Amino acid sequence: MSGGRKPAAPPEHLTFTYTYNMQRLCSFCFSIVFVVLFVGCGGSGNVPLSGKVTFSDDGSPLAMGTVVFLKDGHIARGRIEQDGTYAVSFGEKSGLPPGTYQVYVASAEKVTEVPPDSGNYNYEPQIDKKYESPETSELTLEVNAATKTYDIQVDRFKK
Repeated sequence: MSGGRKPAAPPEHLTFTYTYNMQRLCSFCFSIVFVVLFVGCGGSGNVPLSGKVTFSDDGSPLAMGTVVFLKDGHIARGRIEQDGTYAVSFGEKSGLPPGTYQVYVASAEKVTEVPPDSGNYNYEPQIDKKYESPETSELTLEVNAATKTYDIQVDRFKK
């Protein structure tokens, strides 16, 4: 290409088609970004779950502790409130992914400071030890979209 010739400009109808297609592509991409940013990607897929832990002998609430849900080495927890209620979270997300879980309960009550003013306490078990392990609690739960609550009755600790 000697002589400094410039390439010929594309025909006008091709320029229009190219511009029109780029506008459509940009509009499509913007729409996708908008949907992802403002509508979301479909949520966490977790099922919200809450319940209440009570004693089997009189129905009174277990006033402190943790309900633990175990599945494939992953742990979700729900802190037991004064009224015995709990709500489960899995990491930073509330609820549980669907599946079958082994369930156990951990609870103890602070009774005495040993030695006094040390900040170290003796704790007294509140529930039967069988509930403190997934292998012995005999508690399991199948979580699916219909699962909303899981109430648990525990036996008191026997001295």
